[in-house]
Amino acid sequence: MSGAPPVNSVVGDALAALRAEYLAHLPELLAELALLVARGATDVEARERARVAAHRLRGTAGSYGFEAAGELAGRIEDTLDEGAAVPAELLRSLEALVSHPAARSPESAQ
Repeated sequence: MSGAPPVNSVVGDALAALRAEYLAHLPELLAELALLVARGATDVEARERARVAAHRLRGTAGSYGFEAAGELAGRIEDTLDEGAAVPAELLRSLEALVSHPAARSPESAQ
């Protein structure tokens, strides 16, 4: 056998690097969603862009292990799909995730 690291170690390191890269962009993605949701209150195009952004964030955040962001994006997407206004409570939660990195995932709080 060669001195190569075990496959699990290589895969784990690669996944950790991808998560770190995603985390670096997560505040930007969350801030963009917050802006689109705010604009969507009076702009139909921004509302649709907010729905699409929430849908993407719902999938990607969850896939990278950032469940709080993914679940929040899902709630926003569902609200927009229903044609309802996004409640202030969801916007405050979204702003909290942008402002407090430790709230994004359990691992980042350590």
